[in-house]
Amino acid sequence: MTANIFLALVPFFILILFYFFWRINQLEKYLIQRREEEEKEMTELKDALSELQDAFDAESVEHHG
Repeated sequence: MTANIFLALVPFFILILFYFFWRINQLEKYLIQRREEEEKEMTELKDALSELQDAFDAESVEHHG
């Protein structure tokens, strides 16, 4: 009798496991997407900082030259 109850619950445990694996996979995809967006943003910020540095260098050369 007890074995029948456990056998009846096995599909539900399997479904729960698949659900958790699916959610973990979704979370991983979301985190990868966020990391790529942050890397893109950091690249844009570095480019902007580089442009500001170049403008500052050109400005200081004009004043000292």
